[in-house]
Amino acid sequence: MPAQRKRKAVVDALFKQLDSISRQCGEQFPLYRLPRERKWKLSRRGSWLGGFWAGLWWRRAAYTELSEDLDQATFWSRQLVAQLDEPSLNRSFVFWYGAAFGGRLAQDQPARELALRAADTLARDYRPDIGGWPLGPGMGVATAGMRP
Repeated sequence: MPAQRKRKAVVDALFKQLDSISRQCGEQFPLYRLPRERKWKLSRRGSWLGGFWAGLWWRRAAYTELSEDLDQATFWSRQLVAQLDEPSLNRSFVFWYGAAFGGRLAQDQPARELALRAADTLARDYRPDIGGWPLGPGMGVATAGMRP
C-alpha cells in the first residue's frame, strides 16, 4: 500500500472513532475510558481535555469538509465558554485546540473571537513576579498549582 493511502486509512480510522465516542457521550465531553470498561468518564464542562475533543472535530471538519462535522466542531467549541474564567494555565490548551483551530482551519469567526477572548483572559493572569503564569487551582491542579 503506498504511503499516502496508508496515511489516509489511518486518519480515516481515527476520525471514524469520533462518531462512536460521540454517540456514547451525548452532550458531555469524553475524558477517558479504561480499556476494560465500556463507558467513558464524562465531563459537562470538558475539564482540560475539552479543547482536544473540540479540536478533533475542527480537524475532522477541515479534512472531510462536511457541514455536519463543522456543526459538531462549532457545538463543542461553544461549550468551552464556561472554561474562560477557570483559574488554570491549562486554558491555553483548551482554547488553542478548541477555538483557535476553528478560527484558523475553518475560518470560523465565533471560534476565532472565543480564542481571542481566551488569550486576553490568560494574558491578565500573567505574573511578572514569577516571570510566567501559575498553574492555578482549576482543572484538577488543586491549591498547589498556585505556587510559582
